Amino acid sequence: MACILRFSKNQMEKHMRIAFAAVLVAALTGCAATPGSLKSDPSILRTFDVDAGYQIVLKRLVDQHRECTGGPLLPIGQVIFDVQNYTELKTATITHGASGFGTQIHLLTEITEPAPNKAHVKVWSYFATDRVVARIRKTAEGVEGCGP
Repeated sequence: MACILRFSKNQMEKHMRIAFAAVLVAALTGCAATPGSLKSDPSILRTFDVDAGYQIVLKRLVDQHRECTGGPLLPIGQVIFDVQNYTELKTATITHGASGFGTQIHLLTEITEPAPNKAHVKVWSYFATDRVVARIRKTAEGVEGCGP
């Protein structure tokens, strides 16, 4: 009887590991490995314009992120928040994601200034796209706060 119980326990542990791995893989497949691969999906792209220069919009978005984003939820890995600012090109890119079990990019914001004091914002997001873009738009337009 002890041998049967041990076998059952080992089988259960094996199935639990397989189930955990399946959940982890399913969670990670909703993300891209690079910003370029996220940009390759036109169905998740949203755009809007703001009556402000791209640097003002960039500052608002970075400040809001620092004010409203907590620390990482997992004890392993790290949060990716990468800002690339190309002043000569009047372009900036903000990349959000996570790393630990590979790299997962889940949100990309690109800000350009096609005319003085006019910013064009492109947002790619796999998660709650319209809600996320609405929050980014409010922040870009100067609405402060961490709420929706």
